[in-house]
Amino acid sequence: MKVRITPNQIRLRLSPDDVQVLNRGEGLETCLDLGPGGLLAFRLRSSPSHGEIALGLEGSSLEIVVPENEVSTWASTDRIGIEGSVSITDGNSLFVLIEKDLPCEHP
Repeated sequence: MKVRITPNQIRLRLSPDDVQVLNRGEGLETCLDLGPGGLLAFRLRSSPSHGEIALGLEGSSLEIVVPENEVSTWASTDRIGIEGSVSITDGNSLFVLIEKDLPCEHP
């Protein structure tokens, strides 16, 4: 899983194997080693009890939860991404984009 962060946006790119792991109900995690400062973790999982994308922050771990039925549909079709905006504070929102990381078709 690759993570790209820009202001008020997080984009996750999943390999075909990552897509299948998520579709099986298993979670994914990638970490940024900050040396003595610790790790910054990004977690992605699906949940049958969520109707939309949700975020959770615990310590230095950001967890993104996606509806299980949306993951199932996405994993079994040609659809490239799952996206949504999550309300945060003061009327702001965070745009979340989860995409299949397809191989380049040009040499």
